[in-house]
Amino acid sequence: MSVAPGTLIAKKYRVERVIGEGGMGVVVAARHVELGRRVAVKLVRQDAMVAGSAERIVREARAAAAIESDNVARVIDVGRTQAGEPYLVMEYLDGHDLHAVRGTTTRVEDAVSWILQACEGLAAAHARGIVHRDLKPGNLFLTRLPDGREIVKLLDFGLAKSITSDDGRITATGAIIGSPSYMSPEQLSGQTLDARSDVWSLGITLYELLTGELPFVGATTPKICAAVLSSPHVSITSRRADLPEELVRVIDACLDKEPQNRPRDVAELAARLEPFCASASGVASRVARTLERAATEAPLGAFESHESPTHLVSAIDAPARTRSIATIVVAVVVAIGLGITVLAFALHGTSSAARPAPPPATSEPAPSATPIETTTTSIPMTTVTISAPRSSTTAPRTKPRVTAPKSSASANPLERF
Repeated sequence: MSVAPGTLIAKKYRVERVIGEGGMGVVVAARHVELGRRVAVKLVRQDAMVAGSAERIVREARAAAAIESDNVARVIDVGRTQAGEPYLVMEYLDGHDLHAVRGTTTRVEDAVSWILQACEGLAAAHARGIVHRDLKPGNLFLTRLPDGREIVKLLDFGLAKSITSDDGRITATGAIIGSPSYMSPEQLSGQTLDARSDVWSLGITLYELLTGELPFVGATTPKICAAVLSSPHVSITSRRADLPEELVRVIDACLDKEPQNRPRDVAELAARLEPFCASASGVASRVARTLERAATEAPLGAFESHESPTHLVSAIDAPARTRSIATIVVAVVVAIGLGITVLAFALHGTSSAARPAPPPATSEPAPSATPIETTTTSIPMTTVTISAPRSSTTAPRTKPRVTAPKSSASANPLERF
């Protein structure tokens, strides 16, 4: 759709200007026509969507909206335009992303402070079962609070965005959306992901903020992917020699190819980084508390396993799936119970039909009775016994006797089940 100034999106957001544009879509500054509130609207072009991705983006946007943190850009609305293109509305931010401030002139305390703030936002996401999957300087936005304090906000939880090609990022429309230079080995190889994948990406980001360069290099995207998967990273000390040794060890730990050798979560990472930022006292404990609270609450989703690299971890549909499974189980139980009841009545009716009719009354003596063998038929509820005397004397035939089972179980098959 057209995003020229004055264009009305979804009959309520009037475009003011284009903020950014790329292969997958466009970001515009707009204003709500009724509230007068300025917002940022992200639109994904219809021709850039793969099958099912539009619905997935809407679900993921809802998941991101559930994250409550000052360090995550607020999601205000989500929906589709009149043309069917999905859109996401977020708070409008003044400032710039961290891609503009990376380099050897960046102070250690500043870079560590920005990463610690990212840890706070990620803790809120991880507590909801959401892995970002596309962390990089371009998705960490530096803005200011009303009181003038700087704050870093996380952007783009799983939403496609235009990307340049100077660091191996994917620029063309396609099924793989993201930045391979920042992706963990397990993400590139399609393995199960958890919070440690984001820890890897934070390590790459901190490395780049302090040096202006990436730890894995390659002339093409496939070569960068190969380096991430199999080659050691370029030592950060070869590019910046004034870094504290312990900080170097923390970055190296984040970039370990084995997830179990990295900091286990953002709380551990924050605890190891906090000593390098005097203004960040208490951040690590806040991050840990956020994750601890999550242990007592039902998470929104589970960490995503092995879908597309940019697929956000979202389990919005989990409650519906649980209800469906429960419904099926109840239906099966009822069907089994009814089947047992029908079978019992059928067997009971067959046994009754096989009983001999009593002989007509006569005054003449009956011939000697031939011994009749006892026959016992068992069904789930009762035992039917048909017997006759074995004596050679004359005697009238006896009526069938119905004997109740000795078991104390209920005769109702549903109750027994």
